[in-house]
Amino acid sequence: MDANVKAYYNENINSQHILIQQRGGSNMEIAMAVLKFLGGVIPLVQELLKAFM
Repeated sequence: MDANVKAYYNENINSQHILIQQRGGSNMEIAMAVLKFLGGVIPLVQELLKAFM
């Protein structure tokens, strides 16, 4: 699970970094990348909480 989680985080962080680096990249693209990242983080946090409770 850890390897998958790390790969997921790295993929999202890289995509956000690329979007920010692009000249003329719209704020909407960056916002969508952030929302997509948060959408992946929330279920992960819920699963971790379930595991520790």
